[in-house]
Amino acid sequence: MKSLEDKISLTYSYFDEITSSYPEKDIVVAWTGGKDSTCVLYLWHLYLKQRKAEAPIKAIFIDTGFTFPEIYNTLEIIGKKLQVDLETFSPRVDLSRYPKTDVLRCCRDLKVRPLHEAILKHGIKVIYTGVRGDETPAREERKWKEPRDHPPYLQINPILHWRESDVWTFHIMHSIPYCELYNRGYRSIDCIPCTSPSISSERDGRNPNKEKTLSLLHSMGYF
Repeated sequence: MKSLEDKISLTYSYFDEITSSYPEKDIVVAWTGGKDSTCVLYLWHLYLKQRKAEAPIKAIFIDTGFTFPEIYNTLEIIGKKLQVDLETFSPRVDLSRYPKTDVLRCCRDLKVRPLHEAILKHGIKVIYTGVRGDETPAREERKWKEPRDHPPYLQINPILHWRESDVWTFHIMHSIPYCELYNRGYRSIDCIPCTSPSISSERDGRNPNKEKTLSLLHSMGYF
């Protein structure tokens, strides 16, 4: 079993490979305010600091309109701490009348379409995500480098090989602030209608219908 130090080194090797082909201005972090994407954001911050890069950390946040207030607070605290160049994108739908029972339609309209808008608006070439392989069976076979189409960009999953315990150990090592919902029994945070405190596994607080369709959602453009 690899140590956390080994896993960090592997993540940095991914960053090395990507930055050898893409300038930092073309790379953004898909930041949700959750523990995993915050971990990626901080790893990228440390990597750029080692390289004495002058470019700020660029990140995008997809605000579905059903975001926990605690997430906004986390984004503000960490954003100021790391001086993140963060841009928020929101869905172009009437949320007051939006049906939240169809998970495929919901994720497509509230997450995937705003993501694609961000990619097209800024000409984003590379997006770092907080996807981990041990989260669900659907993600176990994923690759750290995933070319995506319509629109074309490269999705990088730099902590795909990490476990939940690695993420929290990294947070503790670097005194990284985290969303207070984790102190209330949440282990994986999504939109308000699809998230509840976890009882046993990390993802059992997520909408079960959505969890069953993760592979299909991924093919539609979801991380």
